[in-house]
Amino acid sequence: MGEQGDQGPSGLNGVDGSPGKRGYPGSSGKPGINGAKGQPGVDGSDGEDGDAGDPGEAGEQGERGSPGAAGSSGPDGPTGPRGDKGEPGLPGETGDAGLNAADGKRGAQGLRGSKGEQGDVGENGTKGEKGDFGYSGKPGQFGRPGAEGVAGDAGQNGTVGPPGPQGSSGAQGPPGPQGDPGQMGTPGPQGNPGTPGDRGTTGTEGLQGPPGPPGPPGPPGTPGSYLVSSMLTGSADKGPPPNYRLYSSSKRELSKEPSGLENPVMKKILDAYSNQKNNYKRQKGSKFHPARSCRDIQLDSKVRVESGYYWIDPNEGCIDDAEYIYCDFENKRACVDPKKENITIEDAQAQQWISEIHPDVQLFQYKMDPAQMKFLRLLSMRITQNITYHCYNSRAWEEEDDRTIKLQGDNDMELTSSEKTKPKVVSDNCDSKDGSWHQTVLEIDTKQKNALPVMDVAAYDVGDKLIEQKFTIQLGPVCFVY
Repeated sequence: MGEQGDQGPSGLNGVDGSPGKRGYPGSSGKPGINGAKGQPGVDGSDGEDGDAGDPGEAGEQGERGSPGAAGSSGPDGPTGPRGDKGEPGLPGETGDAGLNAADGKRGAQGLRGSKGEQGDVGENGTKGEKGDFGYSGKPGQFGRPGAEGVAGDAGQNGTVGPPGPQGSSGAQGPPGPQGDPGQMGTPGPQGNPGTPGDRGTTGTEGLQGPPGPPGPPGPPGTPGSYLVSSMLTGSADKGPPPNYRLYSSSKRELSKEPSGLENPVMKKILDAYSNQKNNYKRQKGSKFHPARSCRDIQLDSKVRVESGYYWIDPNEGCIDDAEYIYCDFENKRACVDPKKENITIEDAQAQQWISEIHPDVQLFQYKMDPAQMKFLRLLSMRITQNITYHCYNSRAWEEEDDRTIKLQGDNDMELTSSEKTKPKVVSDNCDSKDGSWHQTVLEIDTKQKNALPVMDVAAYDVGDKLIEQKFTIQLGPVCFVY
């Protein structure tokens, strides 16, 4: 693959978005730590080849080649001098005596005599012409390497070449080892109700339950002699005043005297009791008058209420267990802050849950009792939470390769394994390893109300021994939407 090309020109600025809604006040962050020293830059590209070195010394002479093919015959030399006369041959048989007549014709040549002895060696003939070149012999053995030449001057850096073509896909690797068992799947749909079973035996009597909440006030009772007389006369020893009747003998004979209940002192006592009853039911969101939920504060108020921190008591029991949370009336949310907003782990390994690294420390805690949070879920329609992954040379989200950070909810379910609880990537800047801090923001918005808050996190791009890697988890508040 070719080297990375130069950075392209910056795009035009986008259109300004509409102003966001007012968020709840965030807690003050801790000062950030000094960044680590950056890594050395990558090596430059190879320079061009230098000039060739001086020739090496001559190698040793190769072995003698095989003889070449025979050359063609040269021309015949000149005839040598005549040799000595050979010995005379054997005499032929005597012929019949001829008639005395004239000489006859010459007879036929006699048979050739036997070969005479070899004559003396003649003189050397003239030198023949040079024959043709023989065939080339086989190559000799390589000579010894010559001495190393002097190094040439360093060449100039070459220009960056164009990106090479994408290589073909490699062959499919062998199957990997069997992975660990996966997390428990999401609950399946509710099955059909079963047939009614046989009636069970009567159980033992249970323990007495806690006292219930106070009932509504009953109708006013009949004034007692001690209370009425003390309120009207200031003394408990005297009876009712003259002409004072508590009961009448008939409906027609009603007393025309003013009733004791209309007495100013008695009326003041009843008004005070009525005010106390109204104050008990009034949900102000204060420490001594907590509301059941943020929604009840908004509904009971006759004027517009401002978003902020209020006291609520979802289980409506004693006010001592009321919780102090943020009510976002504009977005209709009740938000619970984490006890520790930023969590940093120095020695984390890939795909390892943070709770497994420090099992003796509970890092993920929230500012609400778990029992109260269960009641708050019942009063809500949805639940949301944001998680920010601060990264240093660590990637956070590569969905195409299924390489993402893992989040675990309150019900021990892995949130990234289900479409109903899968986080939404709000922004992802943890996609480069340039020796700088970046961040990726994830948002979980689900109707699975028992899935949040987030109780554990596992990063996947950490533990590289060749490069320094760090990360910090920033927990956002868990918000219950009503």
